[in-house]
Amino acid sequence: MLIERDDLVHRLDVLLETGADGGAVVLLEGPIGCGKTALLRELTARAAARGLTCLPATGARAERVRPLGLARQLLRGTPAVVEAAGDGPELTLELIRRFDAILDALPRTAGQPLVIGVDDLQLADPASLEFLLYLARRLPAEPILLVLAAETETTALPEEFRAELSRQAHFTAVRVPMLSGHGVAELLGVRLGAARAGECAETALEVTAGSPLLVTALAEDYAAGGDAPSADRYGRAAVSCIHRGEPSLAGTAAALAVLGGATDPADLAAVAELERESVEVALRALTSGGLLSGGVFRHEVARSAVLAGLSAARRATLHQRAAKRRHELGAPASVVVDHLLATERAPEPAGTWAVDVLVEAAERALLADEAERAAHCLQVARRHCGDAEEGGKVSARLVRVLWRIGPSACSATHLTDAAAHARGQDLFEIARQLLWHGRAEEAAAVLDRVREGAADAPLAVANLETWLAHWYPPVARRRPPAVPAQRGGSPLYPDTDRWLHAAARLVEALMNGLPHRAVEQAEQVLRDVHLGRAANWAEEAAVLALEVLVRAGKGEDAMTWGERLLTGRPSVAGVTGRARITAVLGLAAVERGDLVEAVRRSREAFDLLPPQAWGVGVGVPLGVLVEALTGLGDLDEAAAWLVVTVPDAASGSLAMVRYRYGRGLHQLATGHAYSALADFSACGDLLRSWGLGTGEVVAWRLGAARAWLQIGNTDQARRMVHHQLAQAATRQPRARGLTLRVLAAASPASRRLEQLTEALELLESAGDLTEQAYVLADLSRAYGRIEETRTARLMLRRALHVARVAQVRPLVRELMEVPDGSDGVEPESIDSAATLSDSERRVAGLAVMGYSNREIGAKLYITRSTVEQHLTRVYRKLGVKRRRDLPTDLWTDVTDPR
Repeated sequence: MLIERDDLVHRLDVLLETGADGGAVVLLEGPIGCGKTALLRELTARAAARGLTCLPATGARAERVRPLGLARQLLRGTPAVVEAAGDGPELTLELIRRFDAILDALPRTAGQPLVIGVDDLQLADPASLEFLLYLARRLPAEPILLVLAAETETTALPEEFRAELSRQAHFTAVRVPMLSGHGVAELLGVRLGAARAGECAETALEVTAGSPLLVTALAEDYAAGGDAPSADRYGRAAVSCIHRGEPSLAGTAAALAVLGGATDPADLAAVAELERESVEVALRALTSGGLLSGGVFRHEVARSAVLAGLSAARRATLHQRAAKRRHELGAPASVVVDHLLATERAPEPAGTWAVDVLVEAAERALLADEAERAAHCLQVARRHCGDAEEGGKVSARLVRVLWRIGPSACSATHLTDAAAHARGQDLFEIARQLLWHGRAEEAAAVLDRVREGAADAPLAVANLETWLAHWYPPVARRRPPAVPAQRGGSPLYPDTDRWLHAAARLVEALMNGLPHRAVEQAEQVLRDVHLGRAANWAEEAAVLALEVLVRAGKGEDAMTWGERLLTGRPSVAGVTGRARITAVLGLAAVERGDLVEAVRRSREAFDLLPPQAWGVGVGVPLGVLVEALTGLGDLDEAAAWLVVTVPDAASGSLAMVRYRYGRGLHQLATGHAYSALADFSACGDLLRSWGLGTGEVVAWRLGAARAWLQIGNTDQARRMVHHQLAQAATRQPRARGLTLRVLAAASPASRRLEQLTEALELLESAGDLTEQAYVLADLSRAYGRIEETRTARLMLRRALHVARVAQVRPLVRELMEVPDGSDGVEPESIDSAATLSDSERRVAGLAVMGYSNREIGAKLYITRSTVEQHLTRVYRKLGVKRRRDLPTDLWTDVTDPR
């Protein structure tokens, strides 16, 4: 479809009509894709329709080295073609000498011109150009119409050829222009219809600059239902335009596509390894051909198509050159690294400068919470490393980053490579991950190397040993190496990671059973941990800080800090860190008696990391989840989670203690007391063998006591409880409350009320609703045995209400089956409660639910002193002395605390 080519077609028609009176030479010139080939084909078609003889030929880059390659196309099949033994000047002379015979042998109509059409003349070999000049000189005597099409933007015709051709009186040079806006709309209208073409014409002109080839491809994209250029049509047409020119055109386009924006010709020349002059010519040709505007591709599809046409190795090489060029010019690392990330398949490493840039980019990516990008940077950096020592450092960094993405992301190959080449404190992280994956022998070999170099970093190694003694006691050295001398009362530790140092101090508090002494340090770690979000030991310190708060009886504070860590942006930890923090929040919820929240958090932890990715640490979230589900009465689901495989190597990890404790509780709830006793006893044996007896990781003695009670051995149960009371951790309100409840069950009936009353007060102060419900139920039974029916009934109602709030379904079912001996609350209770103000009723209702004064103040946004004043007035109006004597019906005036 020759849109806006009427004048040109008319001129060619005139030449066809008058060609018998004498020959003519027409040179069609214009940018790539302007329609020169289409005009030449139209001429050939019109000549054939008139019965004229047509000889077509097309120049090709591959034939430029073959003399008369194009001329042979013209004379192919002609009987008079010379059969020459070889190529060279002799063949040209022979053709010229015998050309008259050749012309006579051509099948043409008498009195009609011979039409010769040559496309891509700029690619013709020199001998063929000489042959065409001979034809041009013969034209006054021969009726020959010679139409030549050439793209002269990038490849100029030889000056001698052009000069002699233009001297011929019958020579005409015709410039083939691009389409105007009206022409673009008309061309689109042929395929799309006038209405649709009108909508697309402006965009099409902007994208194609009026190139008929590109407009036609774009029309096909629109006709196929698209609303933008596609790689299949527009992109392919763009690449076709580029490869019809000189190699410098393709090289410049490839370099421009790699660099991605308006770029100085000198930069393009360096990347493409071309002369600057060639690049400047190519840029002009690409611009006039409608592919570039302002030094950039008119559409991203064209750029993408050029990149897609490059081999992976070629593209990587160009990116490597681009990175080096921009690095030399002082471009920002963020710009340089984008090119380096595409050099994975480059034939040769870039060198040390590339490693430095990629490592810096990886650290910045970690600070921006982009662990995947950081890992990619380090993976590329690893292949550019020049020696083993440098490679070891990069491998260690890579292992650290992959941990943040997820332990499963760090394959055995990564760890093996890092372990083989890393040195110094880089081995710490490798040992940690090997232990996580249960590869104890390899971890032991790495730790041996660590200990051999302890003299270079004594405190760092001492900190690592302390951490190992907590999480993986069997591989820890019992006597850590000596720490450096102190100056001015402060330890000197320039050789150690500050977060590993903090983790070691927190571990010491946990191991010694004195977490309350490390609360301030734990909170300091949690306040500052965002500063070390690129360090994995910061994640470890944060997890341990949360555990310190939980074990110190500050579960609510731990929940607050944990939420802050999980929701902060950028994140202080990767996926692995978030999963571990979430698991600790599940533990905090269990310690607060919020079993529903514990189940939710534990499930979230497994959503972040599937069980198999937890390695030997799977026992922590799994044990908490089983414990919480068992407490809620979901025994079948708990049993299903117990089917999850726990690696054999977990037996050497502290996580196994948490797992066996949770499994023991499930065994106890399902009536398998001896199996439960075996699990609880195993917990104690492990802790004692590891020297962790003073650190109350789990209340295994209470579990064993409950198992002995279920078996019927009260004396043994009481002995276990007394051992528990001697533990430092039992000084915490909740721990002592739990212990007193079990002690009451193992004590004579005469002592139970006192023990249970103290247990209830302790659990109220700790805010553990689940255990409060159980203690209230025990108190109801205790009062029932001494025939204090009213108090027993009150305790029963309170226990039922608190159990419902805490969603402890087994206890709810049990209490629902116990008759309370009345149809409701005594009338005088209702009358007295009517005298309470709204604020007093709300405070009293929350007190009945079991909330502490501090928690009531937080919920009602009043001070603790105000809460105490309200309760004093409530006691006076209702004629009671303590909160446990408050009528249970008061809770009906307060919304559910959950």
